Amino acid sequence: MDSHQHVHLQEPVRTVLLEAAGRLGIPTRACSADILYCGDFYGQTGTGEPWPEGITVAALERIITSLGTGVTELGCHPGEEDDFESVYCTERTTELEVLCNPKIRQAIEQNSIRLAAFPPAPGLD
Repeated sequence: MDSHQHVHLQEPVRTVLLEAAGRLGIPTRACSADILYCGDFYGQTGTGEPWPEGITVAALERIITSLGTGVTELGCHPGEEDDFESVYCTERTTELEVLCNPKIRQAIEQNSIRLAAFPPAPGLD
């Protein structure tokens, strides 16, 4: 479970979301001891200024090689130019290009990373 711009990491939203996630039996982004969250693959600064260095092939390769053991959710926002209007539109297309780059697949394989998806919560599929 997640919220827009990580609002769920602060009270009172945190408590409400954790209770709901517990009832549904699903993890909450960045709140689970079993699943780490990595939001480093992002093309803007904390104040919304463009930061293209954060979404390059080299940047994602560094992230991939630095992942520890266990399950890590990599936050990303890929999209095509015409998906929808957004202040992150340019970055979305760059992220998509980087994620599809053959060097990234190679880095994933070289680091023995298994890609996976979260199963849907019971009754929400």
